[in-house]
Amino acid sequence: MATMKLASSNVSVSFHDIRYEVKQKMDNRVCGKEEMRDILSNISGLLPAGLNAIMGPTGSGKTSLLDLLAQRKDPSGLRDGVVLFDGKPPPQNVRLMTGYVVQKIRQEFMNNSDGDISWLKSKLSSNTEYATGFLTQMKEVGRRTVLNRIRDPMGSYVQLINAALFAVIIGAIYYQSDDSFTSGLQNRAGCFFFLILSQVMSNLSALEAFIQNREYFRHESASGYYRTSVYFISQVFADLIPNRVIPNLLSCFIIYFMIGLQQTVTKFLIFFLGLVLTTISAVSVGFAVSASCRVFLVANALVSIPYILMMLFGGFLVNLGSILNWLAWLKYISIFRYGINVLTVNEMTGMIFIDNSSYPGYDPRSPTPCISNITHTPIPKCVTGEEYMEAQGIEYGTWGLWQNVLALGLMSFFFLFLSYVQLRRIKKFK
Repeated sequence: MATMKLASSNVSVSFHDIRYEVKQKMDNRVCGKEEMRDILSNISGLLPAGLNAIMGPTGSGKTSLLDLLAQRKDPSGLRDGVVLFDGKPPPQNVRLMTGYVVQKIRQEFMNNSDGDISWLKSKLSSNTEYATGFLTQMKEVGRRTVLNRIRDPMGSYVQLINAALFAVIIGAIYYQSDDSFTSGLQNRAGCFFFLILSQVMSNLSALEAFIQNREYFRHESASGYYRTSVYFISQVFADLIPNRVIPNLLSCFIIYFMIGLQQTVTKFLIFFLGLVLTTISAVSVGFAVSASCRVFLVANALVSIPYILMMLFGGFLVNLGSILNWLAWLKYISIFRYGINVLTVNEMTGMIFIDNSSYPGYDPRSPTPCISNITHTPIPKCVTGEEYMEAQGIEYGTWGLWQNVLALGLMSFFFLFLSYVQLRRIKKFK
């Protein structure tokens, strides 16, 4: 049984000779032929003001009829018939003036959110798009999203535990790295690569952000409960803060001091900023794929392609100067490259890596510390951080650092915007 309660303003709904059809595959093949099939045929009726019931067996079209009356169905499928409100054609925004909660969504929504949907029940006038303003919608949808996170915190706990364990493991492997030419330079370069790799690959859980509640979003958005932007912002912030920013802050404190990187406040803050921006950029890619796919397995397969390409063109596994010209442009869209560059420029600037600091003529205060002041020849197994970055093709200095930070910020914005666009493109009709 399906029910619909009409508003108390004595509005009646009538429907006459309704025929609605949908496409249906003729066989189970992926590229099989499709045919049009009637799911409603020559249906007429009257729903007076008040509580009405539509009764029938499962699959008889009860919910489809309600979807059609409330304009939740794709109008292109309506082949014949007309729906009238008080004997007149419905207004353009009738879907924002009518609403009902289907049984499955109602049961799960009541379980997850205490059924707090009173704010959605305001009746709309024909000249109003939404019953409530942006800030009210943001407050209520954000509160519901936070409550759901609090009631199911396991995902956030796992992210926090994983971040702490990984930080301890990395810190133990590279514990108190020295500044020798033999190990200090290699350890830092390897550490930065694995840190960026973990920031990217550990955020695949972001793929669930817009897949898990896709049907709720379709139903509520089509009913005019809230703007797409409100849902997008609440989902993004509810994911980024507990699952990305806080775990990163914890892991930064562990890793930075266990490895023994340069002990200054500015260096630490830039280190944290680089890891957080790398995480947000990677998560934004996941959000864009999540908003574009309905199945998690498909999203998981698709997101691996840009991640692998970004890793290959990150500058650690291959020297970017040796790449063919027609492939070289890919380095400009590599999250790995920008993330590694931020950490490298931040740490390597001003450092000297030398095996024998007592070598005759070695002066760390000299403008050319790896050139002996006595023999005026290069000191064996000695290199400055700047010389290493030049050999790797990494631009250093103030702009060399912040151009990578800016690039990560722009990539985050682009993929977040793409995620929002894809959410808006989701077909609201059933």
